[in-house]
Amino acid sequence: MRIAMCTETYVPFVNGVVSHIEMLKGELEALGHKVLIITVGSERKYVSADGVLHCPSLKVERLYGYRATYPFSRARLRALEAFAPDIIHVHNEYTLGLFGVYAARRLKVPLVYSIHMDFAAYLSKFPGALKLFRRPLIRYLGHFVRHADCVLSMSSKAQAYVDLTRYKKQVSLLPNAVRVSRFSEDSEQAAKREARRQALRMPDGLLAFVYVGRIAPEKSIDVLIDSFLSLGLDANQARLYVVGGGPAEMHVKGQVKASKADDRVVFLGHIDNRELAATLFAMDCFLSASVSEMHSISMLEAMAAGLYCLIRHDPHNDRQVESGVTGTIWADAQSLSEAVAPLLSESAERRLARRQAVQAWSAEHDEQKQVVRLLAHYEDSIRRFAQSEPS
Repeated sequence: MRIAMCTETYVPFVNGVVSHIEMLKGELEALGHKVLIITVGSERKYVSADGVLHCPSLKVERLYGYRATYPFSRARLRALEAFAPDIIHVHNEYTLGLFGVYAARRLKVPLVYSIHMDFAAYLSKFPGALKLFRRPLIRYLGHFVRHADCVLSMSSKAQAYVDLTRYKKQVSLLPNAVRVSRFSEDSEQAAKREARRQALRMPDGLLAFVYVGRIAPEKSIDVLIDSFLSLGLDANQARLYVVGGGPAEMHVKGQVKASKADDRVVFLGHIDNRELAATLFAMDCFLSASVSEMHSISMLEAMAAGLYCLIRHDPHNDRQVESGVTGTIWADAQSLSEAVAPLLSESAERRLARRQAVQAWSAEHDEQKQVVRLLAHYEDSIRRFAQSEPS
């Protein structure tokens, strides 16, 4: 199968969508399929290499430094036509998403549209934005929903957005997955864990929590830190390690300093993906207060490394963890305290058994199984599209 994917978010940018698409490309190609990624580039001309077509674009500083291009281009359409896709998969609602919709109609191939974003959560950081842009947003999303032969999402949250449009389509759930092999247990994992814990100067018996992701308002980092500090644990019992950076970094560092909690909340900054596994091995639990997730890639990577996940309650997304197996849902400081208490008193043997159980769950929900399900959606879309085309 020849698959074209349109997205503004791709390597070298780092976020969950990038990891997801990069993984899909690798797994699909490993199965013998051809994949073309159409994305933005930093050059003033089109550059094609290793199955990626980089389009001329401009940096948008206020959007975390991401880049944007114009939606329509004859040169881009010719390149896509030469690739001769069997299907086009749109991963963003930006300019390249618009191009994907346009190209699918011009080339007469089916269109798959993935909803990766919780739009309300992101707009909520701008006062009044949700109310002001609600109707335009619904009309805009309706354009993608209308032309899509298949609408996918990793969360049932997406159905609410689709239902707001006048195009009543069912969202097919395709939970995220990660390359479990990057984090799977090996003979060196215990040694890597101990070495990293020593490098981070963790005392024996410390319950180490970690957050990995963008430090931004929509991720509720301030709530995360307040909730962790409300546990009232000293630095020899538990610490929170924050991996990543972002626009709210200085604010939350000030929050920690004002709380005199520098010994309990440690900022590790950006960690290269190649080094992330060793850091996750050193931790015990993944902790997040974000309610803007669809199905967190960072959380899944933590699970693959064996970390039990403590995730803040999101009424539309409580299926992110399997309760008691891969994690616990908490709603407030009290419920977080109740979730943490038994973890603090666990023996080393019980803690290891819990880690192994989480890794076993991840192995049963790996990237290969997700790609098989995705291919079934592609094949179904191609079949239905062919049946709908006039003979």
